[in-house]
Amino acid sequence: MAARLLVLLVMCPLGVLVGSTTASHAQPVDCVEYGDYDPAPAPLVGGAATPAPAIAVEVYGNHAFVACGEAGIAIYDLSDPQSPALVGTLDTPGFAHDVGVDEEFACVADGESGLQVVDISQLSAPTIVSAVDTPGDARAVALVRHE
Repeated sequence: MAARLLVLLVMCPLGVLVGSTTASHAQPVDCVEYGDYDPAPAPLVGGAATPAPAIAVEVYGNHAFVACGEAGIAIYDLSDPQSPALVGTLDTPGFAHDVGVDEEFACVADGESGLQVVDISQLSAPTIVSAVDTPGDARAVALVRHE
């Protein structure tokens, strides 16, 4: 049996998103109904393949931004949670460990390549607009939203 790494986001309007990694490259991002917390498994609502193993997921609005390691990031439209649709990808120069999103930008913790700032104003064609060299590998990112 292949090992699985589960990434859960419970603060999303659709419920919980689960990204899993195994030995093969096409990995699913599954939408699972959250409902009331119950230790029993939640029912699967839908899923979509990712370009490489899913490492982390950030939900912003009706979109999921998935850090896919060596393949960079993948963006999914979650308007129909039964059938998440891939709308864009960006192969970053490093290994995408994490992604944070706010408005028209995503920040990608991109391993040895530091922090990549990505313009996501056109979800189908995300582009790197800036990079920040970090001391050591960039493995996590968190954005603070001020209202």
